[in-house]
Amino acid sequence: MNRKSLASIQKRIVAALIRETREDVRKQLLALQAVFEGHTPEEAAQIANVSVTDVKAWVDSARQRRWLNALLAKPPRVAREFDRRDAASHRAAIAAAFDKQLTLPERRRLRAIDAFLAGQPIEAAAQAAGFEPETLRVYLRRREQYGIQRVMPKNKERATRSPTRRRGPRSARSSVPVPVRKVILANRKRRKDFAALGFAEGELKDALANEHRPAKRRRLLGLKALLDGHTEVEAAKLADTSPNSIVRWRKLLLSGGLGAVLTDATRARPMKPELVAKIRTEIAAALAQEPPPRARLRLTGIDAALAGVPLDRAAALAQVKTDTLNQWLREIRLRGIAGVLPKPRRADHRPKIDADPANLHALASSEQDRYVRKRLLGLAYVAEGFSTHDAAIRATLGVTTLVKHLRLFQQGGITAICSNPRRGPSPRLRPKELQIVSDLLRTPPVMAAEQMCAYIEAEFGVRYTPNGLKSMLKKQFGFVYRPA
Repeated sequence: MNRKSLASIQKRIVAALIRETREDVRKQLLALQAVFEGHTPEEAAQIANVSVTDVKAWVDSARQRRWLNALLAKPPRVAREFDRRDAASHRAAIAAAFDKQLTLPERRRLRAIDAFLAGQPIEAAAQAAGFEPETLRVYLRRREQYGIQRVMPKNKERATRSPTRRRGPRSARSSVPVPVRKVILANRKRRKDFAALGFAEGELKDALANEHRPAKRRRLLGLKALLDGHTEVEAAKLADTSPNSIVRWRKLLLSGGLGAVLTDATRARPMKPELVAKIRTEIAAALAQEPPPRARLRLTGIDAALAGVPLDRAAALAQVKTDTLNQWLREIRLRGIAGVLPKPRRADHRPKIDADPANLHALASSEQDRYVRKRLLGLAYVAEGFSTHDAAIRATLGVTTLVKHLRLFQQGGITAICSNPRRGPSPRLRPKELQIVSDLLRTPPVMAAEQMCAYIEAEFGVRYTPNGLKSMLKKQFGFVYRPA
């Protein structure tokens, strides 16, 4: 158990001792607190007034996960037993209440209480009356605390319906509120409009069963909701669209029938004729320059949309979705045709350096430091005419690293490349301590790496692993340990 977990457990024990009332749990918490504070198990047993065996068992259980939650968990709640005092008088009051006019919930409540007072268990009495046992326990608790009158129905007079004055003939009277009546009349008018076209509900259902395009199915669902009597707002929610679209589809249906609804295609937002002519001229000029295949498809779809072709057909020509074609049209309105043309590829950067590639390859082959060797190979490939990207791949370098060393080579030559040290952690030994280690290594017999690590830790308080020591000595002094 680490120090952080131990401090957290001690805080929880102190907080639990403040609110805990169970004696056995308090003793266990006191013993554990004493052990965690540094007392022995014998001293903790005397503090908590328990046996030493119990303290050792509690300490062993404290090493397990979630042991404190299990210790502080409250015991399960035991169902309360209710008495049946004054059962005879209470049952007589319940029987008298049954003679009155009661609602169904009141009858069920009194029937359950009467069954309990007659000697049935709470579960059986609640099940006979259609109650949950907990609900019946609430009523029985009220009966014990406040008496039987608390669970009896209140003596309230039932409101009688007074005769209303007739207004007009019987046929004109209606119990439906005015707003609902307006909706009903509007729905009836809608059905009459559909019937006037010879449009039947079965035709709409058949079209909905055969249609697989999501956009067209949404239209049919909205119209079916209107035919079922829903308002435009309700139909829009059912079809996942806007009320304005529902109104437009209804007008299409009334003007051209179901075929007009299924063949109507969404068109792009109209642009000014001058702008359309200018853009189409630019598209024709771009197509004449033989652009890449994807760019040709894009320009063909945009040109078709600007020529008046429906968006779904123009998108099919460009082999894209309608939303993508809409996005291209928005780009054209904002930035012109340059916004949809493919960007020209950036030419590879091929820097020129004044160096002999053969000389650089020879220096790289004789270099022992693999990092410097990579730099020289990158410079050699650049001198041969490769781009920085290709030269970096061949030399297994990063492009940024190669560009940095190209700049160093142009400023200081080969010396700047070979003398540029790699960044890394500084040694943990001071310069004087490093000099002592260097003298020891130069004095025979040379200690092994493990012995040298032990010596450095004992003398200077710095811990090294054998591999870490070998790496540090090679970097600082060029020493290499050879196996015996």
